[in-house]
Amino acid sequence: ADEDGLVRAIWADPFDETARLVYADWLEDQGAADHAALLRATGKEREKLGKRLLARLEKDAPVPFKLLPGEDGLLAVAIHIRLLRT
Repeated sequence: ADEDGLVRAIWADPFDETARLVYADWLEDQGAADHAALLRATGKEREKLGKRLLARLEKDAPVPFKLLPGEDGLLAVAIHIRLLRT
C-alpha cells in the first residue's frame, strides 16, 4: 500500500476506522509518529494533538497557512494566494 491509496480509501468511506488505522501505521513506519497519533485520536485528544502538530508546522512553514482537521482524521492546509495581475 502507498500513501495515495490509503488516503483514497479513507476518502471513500471516512467513517470506516480500518483504513484510517492502517494509514496511521504506515505514517508511523515513515517516521511521522505525531501524524499517526492524530489519526488514532478522538475528540478532545485529537484537538490537543492537532494544536501540537500545528505549532511544529508553523515553525517550518515559509508562508502563513490555516490547518483544517477533518472528521475523517485527515488534515487539510489552506494557503492564502493573492492573484497576480499582469
